[in-house]
Amino acid sequence: MGTRAQHRDTTEAAILAAGLRLLAEGGSEALTVRGLARELTLAPSALYRYVRSREDLLALLLRHAYADLADTIQAAHDAVPRVDLRGRWRAFAHTLRNWSLAHRHEWLLIQSAVVAGPLPFTENTFRLHLLLIRLGADAERAGIFPSISAPRDEPVIRGLPVLEMMAGVEVREQTMLSGLAAWHLLDGALYAELLGLAGTEMMDADAYYDAMVSATELLLLGPEAIRPPESVDAPR
Repeated sequence: MGTRAQHRDTTEAAILAAGLRLLAEGGSEALTVRGLARELTLAPSALYRYVRSREDLLALLLRHAYADLADTIQAAHDAVPRVDLRGRWRAFAHTLRNWSLAHRHEWLLIQSAVVAGPLPFTENTFRLHLLLIRLGADAERAGIFPSISAPRDEPVIRGLPVLEMMAGVEVREQTMLSGLAAWHLLDGALYAELLGLAGTEMMDADAYYDAMVSATELLLLGPEAIRPPESVDAPR
């Protein structure tokens, strides 16, 4: 790598680190090119080849947030043996929460972008969808066929063929709907917890999320086989 490319990579890394500090200290309102320049002790004009506006800075941080979230969940998921479908889902679910709690401002940035939408169709934006498709395909190969009643005959997930092509597997729409519903239930629990919605103060956050993980696992993979209790000799 040439000196110029190295300098650009170093500068972009410094911009990202400074932007994340501003985000953590003051939220998205603190993200401005002038604020970033002050953080880096540079003139704003020196940043224009990298970020020319607040929107550019937000887009940079959003790309980083999506990539970091996807990398973290993918690593936790891939550490579980492929045959352990429940373990893979639990890794997805718990890592989603752990990352969100550890990166609250980046989580909020993602939510804000989702509300503003539509999101750009990029690999990182849809990596977790691809993970779900592959998990669903492995569940079907194991004889598990989750089902959610669709309100009409035409496809609900019109982009499923594109996602299947990206994932390299095929999956029933009912299976993918179940995976998305499970994911959205977890997102709803996180939304309530991180934004402190009414009623959350009456619940144990850890226990509630564990209950949601259990509920979504049931939705996606069905009831777990229960081992019969060991026989006990009858009293004499």
